[in-house]
Amino acid sequence: MKNRCIRIASLLLLSALSPLAQAWHAPGHHTIGAIADRMLEGTYAGKMVRQTLGDLSLEQVSVWADCVKTVTSADGVNFSFKPNSQRPECAPFASPAEQARMIAYVKANWTQCGTAHGNEWCHSQYHYSDVSPLREQYDVRYAGAKPYDVVQAVRVMIGVLQGQSAPAPFQIADKREALMLLSHFVGDLHQPLHVESIYLDADGKPVDPDKQGFDPKTSSEGGNNTLIKDQRLHAFWDAVPSAYEVSGSAFADTLSRARLVAKSPGNPLDWSTQWASEVVQSAKAAYSPLRFGPRTEDKYGNPNWQIVAGFDDAYKTRAERYKQAELALAGARLAQALQAVWPEPTVAKTSSPRGKIPLRLIAFNDFHGNLEPAELNLPWSDPLEPQAQRQRIPAGGLPALSGLVKSLRKDAPNSLLLSSGDLFGASPLISTLFRHESTITLMNELGVDVGILGNHEFDAGLEELKRLEKGGCATNPPGAVTQSCAMQKFAGMRFPLLGANVLKAGSKKPIFAPYAIRRVGGVPVGFIGVVTRETPSIVIPTSVQGLEFAEEAETINRTAKLLQKRGVHAIVAMIHEGGEIGSADQPADWNDSSCPQARGAVFDIVKKIGPAVDLILTAHTHQGYRCLIDGRMVMQATSYGRGLSVVDLQLDRKSGRIDRAHLISANLPVLNERSNRLQRLQMARLLPPAYSAAVLDNQSDSQVAKEIAAYAAQVAGTTQRPIGRIAGPFVRSSPTRTDSTAGRLIADAMLAATRDPAKGGAELAMMNEGGVRSDLLCAAPPCTVNFGQVFSMQPFGNDLVVLKLSGSQLIALLEQQQTPNLVSPRFLQPSQGFSYVWHADAAYGQRVSDARLNGQPIEPSRDYRVVTNNFLAAGGDGFTIFREGRQPQTIGQDLDALLSYMLPSLKDDSQILQPEPQARATRSP
Repeated sequence: MKNRCIRIASLLLLSALSPLAQAWHAPGHHTIGAIADRMLEGTYAGKMVRQTLGDLSLEQVSVWADCVKTVTSADGVNFSFKPNSQRPECAPFASPAEQARMIAYVKANWTQCGTAHGNEWCHSQYHYSDVSPLREQYDVRYAGAKPYDVVQAVRVMIGVLQGQSAPAPFQIADKREALMLLSHFVGDLHQPLHVESIYLDADGKPVDPDKQGFDPKTSSEGGNNTLIKDQRLHAFWDAVPSAYEVSGSAFADTLSRARLVAKSPGNPLDWSTQWASEVVQSAKAAYSPLRFGPRTEDKYGNPNWQIVAGFDDAYKTRAERYKQAELALAGARLAQALQAVWPEPTVAKTSSPRGKIPLRLIAFNDFHGNLEPAELNLPWSDPLEPQAQRQRIPAGGLPALSGLVKSLRKDAPNSLLLSSGDLFGASPLISTLFRHESTITLMNELGVDVGILGNHEFDAGLEELKRLEKGGCATNPPGAVTQSCAMQKFAGMRFPLLGANVLKAGSKKPIFAPYAIRRVGGVPVGFIGVVTRETPSIVIPTSVQGLEFAEEAETINRTAKLLQKRGVHAIVAMIHEGGEIGSADQPADWNDSSCPQARGAVFDIVKKIGPAVDLILTAHTHQGYRCLIDGRMVMQATSYGRGLSVVDLQLDRKSGRIDRAHLISANLPVLNERSNRLQRLQMARLLPPAYSAAVLDNQSDSQVAKEIAAYAAQVAGTTQRPIGRIAGPFVRSSPTRTDSTAGRLIADAMLAATRDPAKGGAELAMMNEGGVRSDLLCAAPPCTVNFGQVFSMQPFGNDLVVLKLSGSQLIALLEQQQTPNLVSPRFLQPSQGFSYVWHADAAYGQRVSDARLNGQPIEPSRDYRVVTNNFLAAGGDGFTIFREGRQPQTIGQDLDALLSYMLPSLKDDSQILQPEPQARATRSP
């Protein structure tokens, strides 16, 4: 403790250039206290706070623990109070009685310090812990933690308020003093540099004090010895943006977030340790982006390190968002701690804000029948750690999705669950083999309230889609792999399936319901559903024969007017169309409302949607984003049940409108049992407090897991049948962002199945990247692959079509990978022997060069036999050149081709399939 006192004293030399290092500074502590004051209004705990503090509020006394720093002593025996004009927040404690209390407190708690340099900071011993960022939780046994640090101080103050005695060295006079200290220490505990401190060697490289031994010259003391020029890193983290101050423009939003913080589990005396462990996880982000120069020493021999890299505008922006979250958490937890100390004498009924009705919308998209978690992962980069490696967090599976939905619904008096299209189609066997009845049945049980059409709902045609909507058993042809009503009669969907822009050809009449109305507390809320108008180009044409798909924005605006005529003024648009943000090199955070590099069809649609629509939920591109566009939130939560878009809004009872100014939203990860605690903490800490606890503690729904297991057992004989062996993973992602190992495998199988002149005489194959639906993973090769894995990779059952294209047509086909209306190319997956160079910066029509087949240049006038699937052969994905193909021949199915290609590897080691690392399309630049 003495070392800390000396070091901090010496840093006072910097005070002329930087603020004093007190956590959050006064405005931050006032904000935390004010939040607790507001949350305790009308409660028994609020009454006891007023009784304990007299005329003062938590907002005012939250700075008392810093104001006592105006008490000083030269010898540790005689103490005096010296008013400080730079601390106007201390005015409530300027009376003789309050000064006497301060002096008594400082004198009683002076024992751990000493009198070196007339140190006035000695009593601040309870304000800090200095656990290394290399730790994954708080433990009092770690270097930098002490039995009298800030974590233990919060525990002790709660105990004193409960009637316990304070253990040594704490000397607490009474409950009033404990309450004033608690209001401050809870705030300190949520400032990351008050719990964690980086340890650095002489070269500025991180060291581990728990493994290498504690050396005072390696300790940066909570950022007080790490400097940004002449400012301490600690002082930067103390500073609260003015918008979050009690009188600031964002205080109401911070208070709203605080009101939704879930109560910590267990004994209140253990809460400070729980909170500190959370801070230890998230506080890593305060240090990890930074790089430090060599150690220097001040006149007292204390170490200093200059920050030489990483402290940029992006760091400051992320820190500001973090600070608001921590202020909300600290305020809420202070209130909750006091409610635990002074619980309500009787159970009190909660009520909504006067004139407002809360509604929570929970939305998911592009589920594609992924009932089982399998190997699903959510690619994620910590936005607070831009230098950290992108992680793949285990996520998804209906049991985990159900668990999170139930938790979110439990915390909300009114909620609606929404599906934004592609609920099924392009699905794993557990959905496809039951003709997707398994998925729909379980979604009924999950409680989906409203669904909309996606393009994949049309995969099997309108007649089958209508059966799935209305219910009933389909005919099962003899020997068919898929079975209808295999386990029970099929009742159909219990929720409406919206499609306002799906029209009968030549008519303006929608074939599906254009909207749905749900009443919440007497207020009607309207939902409009549309599917991408590009559907005819991305499904097999026969599946949508006789249908038209109207322009999305025009349809939404027209339908919104119909809703308004019916007295509906709270309107949500659900669009099965999407976009993307960020780039492959620099992925954007899916909750960054600024949406850097936003692009794609849905953003053009949103600009055309009229003001009557309050919120827009999107889908189709399998991306995660939360974009604030012209005052409206536009959201998508990736795909396969790995994410949820959640929106908390307020309905005005009188006007029936949504209060857009008080809307809280976030994309949440659906973390399953394969995710670890560290991953959960990292992700949950970045979320609004309304949702963080639900994500952190999400548990899979055991009943749903049991039902899925029954479906899986029914098809186990089919799914587990060995098909082949692989020497490494075949994945859809590609380092070159062109063709992938998975795509190359399928194309090679297509070519092998049709190379024989009697079977089409194909010379090369082309596969669409969107038709490759999953990876074949292999952690310890060789790996055996079963039928279920292969089927999941290629679930459509498309026909193989061999057709004739000239060399010039083939080049034109490759150019169609990125037509002028496409932001990013859609690369075809070519078979072995075919190669070309793709010039990303060239103009349309000039991007392809050096195209070769088996080493020979493609000849413009020569004809080539090309095999593809019937989706592409019909011009799917915009590859209209395929429709010009001559002498088409249909030769079997794509899945059969892949199965036949893999089977020899089961018995012959020389045939084990090896992923080809070299892309067949070379990207330049």
